[in-house]
Amino acid sequence: GPAGPGPADDFALDDVPTGHPTITREVLESLGDFSFTVLRGLVEVGGQARVDGSIMETTGLDACVKPAALAFLDLESSTGGDYGEVFKDAHALDFKLRQKTYALAINALSICATNRPGFFRDAATALARRAANPPGQSADGLGRSAATAVSSHLRASCLTLLRNPLSVAKNAAEALKEALTKIGMGVQAEKAFKVAQQQAALKTAGRAARNRAAVYYEWDKSESERSSKRQRETEDELAKMRAAKAARGLGFGIHLPVNLTEACELVLVNLQHLPEERPAAVTQPPERREPVGLDFVVDAIMSGGASLTVDDSRWYERNGSTAWRVEEGGDGGFRFALPDKTAAEGIEDEEFVNQCNIAAGDAFDRILSKGKNGSVGGIGELIAARLAWTLSGVKPRGELLKAQMVPEQGAVRCGDSSGPLTQFPLVGPCLALELKRNVPVASDFSGISKPRGAQNETSLANRVLFESFAQNEKEIIISKENVTSTVDNSYSQCLDTYLSSIVQISENANEKPLEADTRKMATTIVSTLPQRMSLMPWVTYSSLNIISSLCNLDGITGAMKELTKTSNTPADSAAMKVSMDAAEKRAKMALVTLREAAFQRSKLSTRRAAVECAVAISSGRLVATPNVQENALKLVMNVLYKKSTELADMVVASAISELERAAEFSIENYDKIQEANKAVEEKQTAEEKVASEGNPLLPISEEEKVVMDRVRRIAVLFQALCWRRSELIKNLMSSSCKNRADVLFKAVRSGMAQFSRAAAKNYGAPEIALQVSQMAEDCELPFLLAILDNLSPIMAHMLPSQALVDACLQIYESKLDRNGKSDPRFIIPIVSAMKREDLVSLLPKFVKADDTVFMAALTRMSERLGRKNLIYRETTSDPIVGMTLCEQVVFLHKLDFNLVDIPQKNYLKAIKICLEDKIFSDRVIQASLDYMSTQFLNENGDPTREPLPLAFMRTTILACSRHKSLHHWIRATLLQRLVQGQIYTDKRQWEGWMRCANILARSDVDADGSSSIEAIRETIQNLPQVQLDNFRKRYP
Repeated sequence: GPAGPGPADDFALDDVPTGHPTITREVLESLGDFSFTVLRGLVEVGGQARVDGSIMETTGLDACVKPAALAFLDLESSTGGDYGEVFKDAHALDFKLRQKTYALAINALSICATNRPGFFRDAATALARRAANPPGQSADGLGRSAATAVSSHLRASCLTLLRNPLSVAKNAAEALKEALTKIGMGVQAEKAFKVAQQQAALKTAGRAARNRAAVYYEWDKSESERSSKRQRETEDELAKMRAAKAARGLGFGIHLPVNLTEACELVLVNLQHLPEERPAAVTQPPERREPVGLDFVVDAIMSGGASLTVDDSRWYERNGSTAWRVEEGGDGGFRFALPDKTAAEGIEDEEFVNQCNIAAGDAFDRILSKGKNGSVGGIGELIAARLAWTLSGVKPRGELLKAQMVPEQGAVRCGDSSGPLTQFPLVGPCLALELKRNVPVASDFSGISKPRGAQNETSLANRVLFESFAQNEKEIIISKENVTSTVDNSYSQCLDTYLSSIVQISENANEKPLEADTRKMATTIVSTLPQRMSLMPWVTYSSLNIISSLCNLDGITGAMKELTKTSNTPADSAAMKVSMDAAEKRAKMALVTLREAAFQRSKLSTRRAAVECAVAISSGRLVATPNVQENALKLVMNVLYKKSTELADMVVASAISELERAAEFSIENYDKIQEANKAVEEKQTAEEKVASEGNPLLPISEEEKVVMDRVRRIAVLFQALCWRRSELIKNLMSSSCKNRADVLFKAVRSGMAQFSRAAAKNYGAPEIALQVSQMAEDCELPFLLAILDNLSPIMAHMLPSQALVDACLQIYESKLDRNGKSDPRFIIPIVSAMKREDLVSLLPKFVKADDTVFMAALTRMSERLGRKNLIYRETTSDPIVGMTLCEQVVFLHKLDFNLVDIPQKNYLKAIKICLEDKIFSDRVIQASLDYMSTQFLNENGDPTREPLPLAFMRTTILACSRHKSLHHWIRATLLQRLVQGQIYTDKRQWEGWMRCANILARSDVDADGSSSIEAIRETIQNLPQVQLDNFRKRYP
């Protein structure tokens, strides 16, 4: 509210008169201008100056607003906008503003500036002036705290406006920066100005610049907000707990009596709630075989109440061995039976064995329960490891029974349900028990908390594995190459079960991405897998395959798809992203385990197995996500291959094996792919067929896409190996060029460009071309042609080197077909760098080839000439390289097909193919016809230079039917020029001229809408009389 000497000096909205004239647009605009001026005056002056009321000739609302506006305009005109020392006296103002009114005026001015860009500069200037000269304590009638608050408000408003990109667009930034620098906020002003410049530039920048921009302003959250958030979370948890108790009927919890007196009182109080009659039993109580007597009571006391449980399968818990009667048989054996007081006679020996197995299982569980105690756990685990391989047929009990599910699921994964682990059922749960416990220990130097015994040889799982390795019944046979040929089945199956349990825990986490505890347990266990495997005395090929299955993330991918359909909350999305990151981390640890096995194991077979698994993952044979496959490829090429020559040879051998598998896979799916492609092509439209022909390396059907994705990874891997060992190109060429392995060849071609550039940089393009040509057989020529095509530079301004030209020509001369003829396809990649005179001599070779080769050669000749394609380049001292489109048409017409042994039909077909191709546009055809017709005449117009080519008029007629845009030029220029050159002297050419003239004379309108019918008629009328009569006779 306002502050002043009294109510008469107050400024409030109550002063607005009740009546109001009709509001028009002009009145509203003038009112808005006056209001904006008033806001600036209130902010800058701090009140309203006294104005003579005689100059006011307005009523209504303007009578309240106009004085302030006139006062501000008067001050602005008289002082130039500097109000530093003007009207600071209390007697010079009608009223003074309080802090709240200042705040309202400043906020209104800021809002007006940001929402009305036309007012931004003036509003920003007004705030900047006032911020540089803020209101004082006494002169402006404000207290100390109020003046400080207004000053801070002004600074914040100026900084906010400076950060706005309008400050740059409206040229208001300098005033704001100057004011903020004057009051000691130059650093903040400079930062805000840079942000405004960047945001203003981004408004007109491209999408790439906007994507690269990463400017975020985060306002600091107060401590009260954070504490209130924690308080809300705590209250929510308490509410959930109370709701859960209420759902269970507990209310605020059950308060049991704390002493005997309260217990007695509680019993006495509840006696009155007892029913008068005992309720009828729903089920008959189990009949006891033993009467209640002294022995019954003693058994209950000695067994701690265990004997009271009616469980006939646990007699040993009540009386131990005294519950059995042992009788010696006549054959020297023993017979076991229960005493008469507990059961009838005739218990079989198998029942006794079963009871003993149950007792052994419980005893074994009690031994392992001591393993949680660090002081005696080692001894208990040592005994348990020996007993696990001793107690045959004893089923797990207690805690082991809960851990049994994991090894059972792992056995299903391994596909082996028979063997030593079936005979010793305690082994599998012992291996999984440590994983299920997942007891953390103190962090090591890396700060990562590991499960108990992860790197300890004395852990239960390691002790069980060591025991199985020590109890091998077969000796390990060492061959001459120091390679183990056989390994005992008990240890290998035990190790496979152990690793399958780890993989199963990871799979459980993948299938339940929203369960954080399962995810953390799986990540913690798998993170120590390299250390666990380093303690194994032997690593088998099957165990490394199981480890590689950690890279299969299909489970979490499918689970995330299902969850996305049912739940799409931000919390679930974040949890799924964390789960996917954790799954990829576990897959990375599997690759690390394979790397350590390849580096640290001394046995050649183990290192080879690790390399084979890594190559299988990178090649796609073992299922993995693209990111994991990329990491596996980096592991194989950048780590394993470079480590040693021995490992490099293993990588090469594994890659060759995977490449052969990929070729066989492509051949097996050939028929299915052909049928699917045929079905898709029948449904394609004309546009889709053209697009498919333009991209021959893309898969057509979904079946082809699946197979191509499967074999593409091995193609990429093997091409990377070929870059390091060029002799491997022969293997790649032989496998990809097999009969019916079309998909593999397409996958190889899709990466051929990158491989060819890398190989050319490493070995040289000519050397690679010659080396591949020496390797290639007749059935492998498509591979040779593909690599030659990609060795040529792809940049328009770069021509193939002369060395590559010589190499291709050498291949062209040396690679002969069965008929002893050269294949012109070998020189197509380098025709753009050959001299025109050489191309003219090779032109018959291209005409004789099929249409695809012919058009490919013509396209390559002109692909680097650009705008020169519309001209015929005259011979100069410098050699002419390549052949323009215009030159191609001219030299095709000048070609003597009889001399080069080309049938006339094929010769004319070649010219027609050019006219029908889209690269030979109407402008190219016009330039070609114009050049040939010009050569038909000399400077005086007499035909002395050279005759018209044989197919000239045929080409002209075809151009009339295909390019209507050339009608006007042919009528007005070409036909007249031919008559001037006495074309009628050549009977064949004259027949063509008359046919062309007749066609054009019968068409009324040209392609551009104009008519040149008079020109052709005039040309016909100007013919010599004999030729005119001939024309009229032929075409009346």
